[in-house]
Amino acid sequence: EPSVAGGVVQRVTVDDTAAALERHQQTITTDRDLLGFTREADARARRMVAFLRNNPQMEVRRYERGFLHGKTFIVTNGQDPKGLIAGSSNFTYAGLARNNELNVGLYNPHGMKQVLDWFNEQWNASVPFDLAAFYEQRWEPHSPWLVFLRMLWELYGADLDAEAGAKSHLNLTGFQRDGVWRAKRILDRRGGVLIADEVGLGKTYVAGELLYDAAIIKRQKVVIVAPATLRDTTWRPFLAEKNLPADVVSFEELTAHVENAGRAGSRLQALDDYSLVIVDEAHGYRNAQAKRAEAMRTLLTSAHGVPKDLVLLTATPVNNSLEDLYNLLVYFTPSDAAFSDIGIPSLRRYFANAMATDPDDLTPEQLFDVLDEIAVRRTRRFVKNHYVGDTVTINGKTITIEFPTPRVRRVDYRLDELAPGLFDDLAIALGMDEEEDTNSDGSENGVITSRLGEVLSMARYVPSRFRLHGNAEAYETQNAGLLRAMLLKRFESSAYAFEKTVEKMIASHNYFLSALEAGKVLTGDALREWVATDSEDIEAFIDELDTDDLDHVADAVDYDIARLTEAVEADRDLLERFRQTVSTIRADNDPKIAALLDELADIAADATAEGIGEQDTANKRKVLLFTYYADTATYVHEAVHRAIHGDATREPDSRLAAYRDRDVLLLGGDRNNKTEVIAGFAPMTAGTGDGDEDKFDLLISTDVLAEGVNLQQARHIINYDLPWNPMRLVQRHGRI
Repeated sequence: EPSVAGGVVQRVTVDDTAAALERHQQTITTDRDLLGFTREADARARRMVAFLRNNPQMEVRRYERGFLHGKTFIVTNGQDPKGLIAGSSNFTYAGLARNNELNVGLYNPHGMKQVLDWFNEQWNASVPFDLAAFYEQRWEPHSPWLVFLRMLWELYGADLDAEAGAKSHLNLTGFQRDGVWRAKRILDRRGGVLIADEVGLGKTYVAGELLYDAAIIKRQKVVIVAPATLRDTTWRPFLAEKNLPADVVSFEELTAHVENAGRAGSRLQALDDYSLVIVDEAHGYRNAQAKRAEAMRTLLTSAHGVPKDLVLLTATPVNNSLEDLYNLLVYFTPSDAAFSDIGIPSLRRYFANAMATDPDDLTPEQLFDVLDEIAVRRTRRFVKNHYVGDTVTINGKTITIEFPTPRVRRVDYRLDELAPGLFDDLAIALGMDEEEDTNSDGSENGVITSRLGEVLSMARYVPSRFRLHGNAEAYETQNAGLLRAMLLKRFESSAYAFEKTVEKMIASHNYFLSALEAGKVLTGDALREWVATDSEDIEAFIDELDTDDLDHVADAVDYDIARLTEAVEADRDLLERFRQTVSTIRADNDPKIAALLDELADIAADATAEGIGEQDTANKRKVLLFTYYADTATYVHEAVHRAIHGDATREPDSRLAAYRDRDVLLLGGDRNNKTEVIAGFAPMTAGTGDGDEDKFDLLISTDVLAEGVNLQQARHIINYDLPWNPMRLVQRHGRI
């Protein structure tokens, strides 16, 4: 029927009423569903349902014939009306007693009867509505998927709008902006954040946005701690390009200058001046006992305890064990109970339980609660799946992000034709067919001793096995196992590296035998200390062992000298036989070197065939060759350089002409020219910004270049050997 509102005639249609009822249904459904999952909200809903179910005189109806607005409270005694209150207040304590509402009371019997008649007319025209059943739907079983989504909404729903509105000042990609927003939220709550995105996803830019917020928006001081290579080739050019103020120091500079910060000659300002600390390649601080770790703790706590936010950047927070991750977190965790608010009363115990779990049984759930609180971690697959069409701006041009698909090429070579039986002999010598060297109680099982001359007994490194009384020291036995493994890794790297180590071990055995003739058994502390480190430098260990202080010796009368001498001499002679065998393998007949040269020739030929223009062709033939050992790197570079340029005994390999005068070697100790080499190899992606010349297409390096530097200008990585730790392989491949 037509109605008059404000002098305008309106017509309410059936369709309008149906639409209004649908909106009403949606509104009350939303109100019900958003009561929340708290115990208090659930208890209130259950009390209301119980009240409706347990009071037969209570009835709920809904008026569905049109819009009905008004709140009227009628008080009756049977059919005898006592009074009413009409107005705007809700039927709540606040609405009736506290809020500032406009209400009118009526107590006139004649007027009351008219109001009651009107109400009964509306009531009779209304439809029963089972409000109790409507709310009971909260407790009906739902699908696991719906429950999961609801849990996600409870955890993260309130943050979605803020994340969607996040903006960047450094022209970031969509996934990088989301990473910045999440990092800010974690910093606000925890005072530290671990940014552990996979290699190549732009952790520097995410940290740069956090730096902008601190230094430009908040006018705070920032210090960046990074490996020296990244300080020079990544951070300083980045800060200059983005016009961002920050102090940048290397790991070594922090250790050297943290105690005199703020004084003349220091690379650091007064520690209390800094509000934000950014640590790149933060896994370098995973050893809590190292001097650099102590320097970091000093920086973060400072003299007056001024709090600092900490941003840790690393794609590989776990290198050896979960202890690495724990040690990183405690830099910004004020107490062991810092995560008690999310149900973790002890962080130490939380990690201990995870580390005590068999790695095959370890699941993400066992660490999720903490990682969700402190980490920003995205993989390339995640970005590809969830940020389809995301763009990045490079040199003013906006392009859609694409991740190239790496192709792994396996290269086989045959060493047994040059040294027949060497593989089998070495396997036997290293005890590959033996279950254990000792029994469970540490006593000798006799297997190794009975096969002297075939199996390395490692007696020089486990002299306690030959004591007249007592069992073998566990740390010596463990070291012997590590030495066997390291010896195998040297052999896998190159015959040259293996030969160098064997020569050093032979000299060490002779040194030990000389002391034994003098009535002394060398038991230096180097044996005890090495087992506690994660070092893989076998030659450094042997050097330290042989130069260990002579105070660390035992009297030979406590040992079975005859058996000990026999075992050490047998090991020395076996090592000498291996040395003589591998000494016949040189660069000009090494099948592994030959296979490498063939690969380089194929790469150069493919670049020539596929390259578009001189620069693109050069980029396509750029090769970054990694080897773990400096001995191998030097050996390979000499062999490749001789093949490229020729010498008095051989002509240059014409297939490698493109690499002539464009090969370079970089070792861990070459700090002075490291920046120059990196900029000369990849000036487009790792240059210093000073117009670096493109000088090199073949870079042979140890793992000194496996972290942080952006060498995406190169197309190829060659692993001449495989690192012991798979995380090193991840870091190597992340360069391109």
